[in-house]
Amino acid sequence: MNNKQLLQKYVDMGVQLPEYQVKSLPDGLKNTYIRKRLIAIEQTYDDLEDYEFKLLTPEQRLQYAMKMAKNGYGIPYHQLKSLTPDQRFQYAMKFAENGYGISDYHFELLTQEQRGQYAMKFKERGNYISNDKFDLLTQEQQNQYVMKRAEKFIKL
Repeated sequence: MNNKQLLQKYVDMGVQLPEYQVKSLPDGLKNTYIRKRLIAIEQTYDDLEDYEFKLLTPEQRLQYAMKMAKNGYGIPYHQLKSLTPDQRFQYAMKFAENGYGISDYHFELLTQEQRGQYAMKFKERGNYISNDKFDLLTQEQQNQYVMKRAEKFIKL
């Protein structure tokens, strides 16, 4: 078995390759490598290295971020920053839906409206946002959030 055949086997299995080997892959094999890595990540709790993340299409970046959010694993700030504002929001809401909190740095990347929606969704799951996140909400959003928290005690 020569090096090319061995490399093809690793690519087909979704095994992570060192950056220098990924850079040397022909475009077709590089696309296969990324696709197989995403499949492998679906089945494990692995994550992508930055050099792999840079090779993803915008759709693949969202797919990856959502998979990580579903499992409660955050992606690094610089990777999240490379997503579109809408993709960041989808990522944050997936975290909230599953009862996981995003970091304050990730929260700051959301628009003002998205912050309020995230806080309310997170609260619906029985969780509380940090004081730092609360301070970034508008006065109206803060009031809505406090009222949502008070509903729990009023029902008792």
